[in-house]
Amino acid sequence: MPNRREAKLNKLNLTLNSLILILIIFQSFVFTFFLFKKRNKAFYTLLGILTLIFGLHFLNVLIIEFTTYRIPLNLNPIFSLFYGPLFYLFVIKLTQQKKGPIRKHFLIILLCLLLIVYFQFFLAIDISNNLTIPIIIQLGYYLILVLKEIKKFESQLKENFASIDKLNLKWINNLFSQFFILFLVLLINTVFQFIGAENIQVYSTFLIFSFSLYFINSLVFKSLTHPEFELVLNSEKYSGSNLNSEKCDECIQTIISLFETEKIYSESDLKISHLAEKTGFSTKHISQAINQKKSLNFYDFVNQFRIEEAKNLLSDQQSDYRINEIMDLIGYKNRSTFNTVFKKQTGFTPSEYKKKSSNP
Repeated sequence: MPNRREAKLNKLNLTLNSLILILIIFQSFVFTFFLFKKRNKAFYTLLGILTLIFGLHFLNVLIIEFTTYRIPLNLNPIFSLFYGPLFYLFVIKLTQQKKGPIRKHFLIILLCLLLIVYFQFFLAIDISNNLTIPIIIQLGYYLILVLKEIKKFESQLKENFASIDKLNLKWINNLFSQFFILFLVLLINTVFQFIGAENIQVYSTFLIFSFSLYFINSLVFKSLTHPEFELVLNSEKYSGSNLNSEKCDECIQTIISLFETEKIYSESDLKISHLAEKTGFSTKHISQAINQKKSLNFYDFVNQFRIEEAKNLLSDQQSDYRINEIMDLIGYKNRSTFNTVFKKQTGFTPSEYKKKSSNP
């Protein structure tokens, strides 16, 4: 028997949970209305569907858990099964990846819906709790798919851009991290449910609701304020390429000559398409030549030249350039990125390298 103090704490948490639920429902429906009014953005439509599912799901939870009204069909498992596919498709649209038909992602949802309807209406058995493990497995599967797509997108960016600071992919990685944390909290809550730790489960449920509120706000606001990815990427790597070894060598030598004479690697917004215009080679052939002859992507290839130039300027005893000025001269706009790339190639930070060069 729980004592009076524990009963009061549980009552307080239940009250907080219901208030958080109401706030999630209200915000989700407001976000849905706003997002559906935006035009010409497929990922905003997907985001609107995701917030709508959020709102309907937590409305369902509020009715079942915190009211005396009993709805004829518990759809909580169905709503839960939507999150993984919708978040995955949202990332796909955002990163401009081309995938096959989306219907396959929702077949399991249809199957589970049919099972729930059959058991609940024809056998009078509620199987919603039996679907918890399949839901967790499905969420884990889509987390892996989302992570693979983000890494693939980052790799494609480095094949096409010399600087990716302006694209600021941190917010996408942050959203993935938040989704992953939400998955872990749900997993922990499920463990408490199976071992019968009801008192602890009250607090873990509060944690799920609180983090869900944070996640839905973060998802919408970061998506609305993210930098636009209006990019043209080489998605099919060297497919059907007619670049032979001789042409490959010619391409590399042309690029190196251009870098040495015009130092275009110092352009902060240098793209592989700019290089194609100057050399006469296609973006696909440039990428292929750099990859096959130098075993590098475009991003790392350009940064090799930038760092070599930085090393020369830092070790020049006659030069009075400051590190920030050198960074600007060779095409970096972000000090953190410059330090990271410089240390990766030399083993030293720019400051350490300058000090080492002045004291041989």
